[in-house]
Amino acid sequence: MTELYQLMVRKLWRKDALRLGKSAGGRTLTPQEISQLRPKEVDEVMDTEMQLLGYLAFKGMENNHQIEFDEETLRNAFGDVRAAFKIDLFPSQLLENMKQTSFLHTADADVDNNRNGSQQACIMDSPASTD
Repeated sequence: MTELYQLMVRKLWRKDALRLGKSAGGRTLTPQEISQLRPKEVDEVMDTEMQLLGYLAFKGMENNHQIEFDEETLRNAFGDVRAAFKIDLFPSQLLENMKQTSFLHTADADVDNNRNGSQQACIMDSPASTD
């Protein structure tokens, strides 16, 4: 079961790498190149997003298994991770990148037309609940 889960997660990370326009060696990876990445290479390409997601999961466990995060919580978490791992993106850039992943989505139920997308709550999804 663990192997199946890992395969699903890697498939989603590949999809996200394409969606985020990930690059290597100074150029954007093509869909074919992304599909041919080895598991370790997928991890390297998606390292920033994986670090952030892991940190959010840990923070969620600390907060009684929280899966919904408001903008302030996300920005604080991203600031912590940015400093700890020397990530070269600001919290607002990280937030926008993470919203494009298969694992963190805007909470559709809480959408308020008076708030922009970055102020809406985000929900951490499990791979089984993503497309």
